[in-house]
Amino acid sequence: MNETIQYFRNSYDEDLQNYRKEQEIEREKEREREKQQRETDERLKRMAERLQALEQEPDINIVDFLRTLDEELWEMINLYKNGKIINYGNPEMILLTQPINMDLLYEVMGDFRDRMSDEVVIAADKSNPTDYDIKNSPTLEFYKNDVSNYQDCDRFLDKVFEQEGKRPFKINFDFGTVIQRSEPKSEEGNKIFKYSIVYDGSNKLVSYRINRPEVNKTVLHIPSIIMSRISMNDYKKYVHSTIIQMQERTIVDTQEMFVAIFSMLICVYRLPYNSAGLCNEMLKIHKNRKEIRYVECNYNYMICFWTAYSFIVMPDRKGKFLHPDSRVALAKKELFKYYNVK
Repeated sequence: MNETIQYFRNSYDEDLQNYRKEQEIEREKEREREKQQRETDERLKRMAERLQALEQEPDINIVDFLRTLDEELWEMINLYKNGKIINYGNPEMILLTQPINMDLLYEVMGDFRDRMSDEVVIAADKSNPTDYDIKNSPTLEFYKNDVSNYQDCDRFLDKVFEQEGKRPFKINFDFGTVIQRSEPKSEEGNKIFKYSIVYDGSNKLVSYRINRPEVNKTVLHIPSIIMSRISMNDYKKYVHSTIIQMQERTIVDTQEMFVAIFSMLICVYRLPYNSAGLCNEMLKIHKNRKEIRYVECNYNYMICFWTAYSFIVMPDRKGKFLHPDSRVALAKKELFKYYNVK
């Protein structure tokens, strides 16, 4: 009888301990999500405050107008200007930290690269664009799946710059990464997937998975307007700073962490040739007509300018507002009309 009671007591204590661990993991994930949301909210708030301050200025200054994103960019660059990208001596990828099992990491990355071309260009959602599509598309996506060091990133950026020539364009990027997951091995035994292994040192199940670069994740990075070789070199510094930051902040949650960068996506949004020559007088006109707006693109269509422009084409009237979905549809219509996209 006493043995039975002791058995149930031990079982209860074990279940309680496991429950507390699970709750702590969930709380840690929630804290991380709240932290990321706060950082995003603070950044959007700073941008909104800067643009609101411009509205209140009697004489708007184009330098102040363009400084909104530049300040964000240089805050990041200056934050890591004394930092260095750590070289872990791996020739095939940028390691963010030392992985638990290098062979398994090589395997998951190698299998992915075997299925993909080294470089891919997508023009306006066309995975196999013609030269005409690339020349006339308003947006381009450049993928490089064989990034092994930060110099590869620099050369990739230079290649995009040379292809665009002297045309001004907006640029943003995202990295393809490998995520390492480490979780306790249960008594019943976890299912061992292809890219998983039981680590003898801690009796944990270690697995790796690919986190592809995506267009909708470029919003996590700061965009920039590229008008010259100088502005492109500045953007390289920002990319370097991002790598340094990723090497410092590898943890995704209590069980997962980023361990490597293996690919890069560059998004190009082409601008009209005369967009680089905006003048003070024109900005004053638009300001006086209340046509400078802060637009938050929550729907990830990357058409903030055209959304703002839609307020000129079809402004909200007193007591009558255009539905956000209709506003997006109008912005896309104006974008396609400008670039003659059928």
